[in-house]
Amino acid sequence: MASVAVVWTVLLGLTQTARAADLTDFSDNLATDLGPLLSLFGEAITKQYLSESTSFEDYIIFALAPIGLMTAVVSVIRVCGGPWLKSFIGRAQEGDVAVEAELCTSTSEDICEVFNRGGITRTLGRAKILEIIRIPQPDDTDEATQNSQSFDTGNKLGSEETSATHNSARAPASNLRSKQGKNVNPNLSINVGRRKQDLPFVNFILVVGVVLQVGLIAMAPLLFWVGGWSVEGRRESLLNIHQAYSANKAPIVFVVGSVFMTLGMFGCASLIGQITKEIKFRRQKDSNGTQLYWVQAGNQVIGDQTFGAYAYSEDSDHRLSEYVISTKRDEDKTVKRYVTFTWVTVVATIGGYIVQFVGIRGMNAWISIAQLAAMLIMSMFRGMMRTQRLKNNGNKIQDISEAVVGHEMDWLTFEI
Repeated sequence: MASVAVVWTVLLGLTQTARAADLTDFSDNLATDLGPLLSLFGEAITKQYLSESTSFEDYIIFALAPIGLMTAVVSVIRVCGGPWLKSFIGRAQEGDVAVEAELCTSTSEDICEVFNRGGITRTLGRAKILEIIRIPQPDDTDEATQNSQSFDTGNKLGSEETSATHNSARAPASNLRSKQGKNVNPNLSINVGRRKQDLPFVNFILVVGVVLQVGLIAMAPLLFWVGGWSVEGRRESLLNIHQAYSANKAPIVFVVGSVFMTLGMFGCASLIGQITKEIKFRRQKDSNGTQLYWVQAGNQVIGDQTFGAYAYSEDSDHRLSEYVISTKRDEDKTVKRYVTFTWVTVVATIGGYIVQFVGIRGMNAWISIAQLAAMLIMSMFRGMMRTQRLKNNGNKIQDISEAVVGHEMDWLTFEI
């Protein structure tokens, strides 16, 4: 009996030792794999960012310490990919209108943006929304002149001309769209839905992202080849850089994979962004008296949803510095070129991720932890770029929304 007890004790001890070793290996593997695996997820925030990106800075920030890799790849295939790529992701029969509504900033005859209880909803259909530019006129002149409102692409949002006929004049902003050759639904998300961040703040985020991404890429070879680190930790005896490179090529694999993945993610964002065309009208310094109004008809049914009456105007403290019209580019001129770029982007993104993952598996877990920290920091900053949005109390007719249905223009007349 004593010998049996000894045998069981030894076996139990060996089992506990094996379990402890397995637990240690599991924790090490989890720490090593956590960063790369988390970079695959984040569908909702990735789609939100891509659907609101219009500038070169937005594309670069998206590619630095990125998340939502699979969402970005699928999105660029849906927007710019050819039939074979769309079949590969199960989107062969998907129409362009549905993709544009979900991933692009543009509106068209089939896609509209509607005020919806403190937010803005993109949906299929046509909305009854009137955009009006109010132009105040001086009362102290007797000379009657014709009122007009002129817009020049890219340099001003209107110039005022005096008129003694009326105290105020209204110019429908839809005239701007007609002058551009298209009469599409208003772009509420860009102009009203979110407030554009100041350029210094965007540049600050850009610099932080570059520092984090470059620092992460440089960290691997510096720690392993110069600092003498290994998978288990720091070596007792340092090797020269040639010996360290021969002993462990994982850092260079990680660097190559990270560079290609970053370039691929930039390609995903830029392709999706460049499929649309933005026309900007900047406000003149001497036109501060002008004011934009948006009036939405009540009880209108678009699709299977009913939208109520809504009225919004520029805040006197935060006037629009520019008015943006976003439309989709002519597909016949861009589809062939974009399909080729999409192939390159998809291969670079997925291939870079695989190579990076292989490299990070051959290095210490601190590299993965640093990558995870960089991803979290950049995700926080990307979210901060989109925090200033339409307020819940922005509806000027919120208290009388039911009573004003059918008389929205009457309300606007008294408001102006």
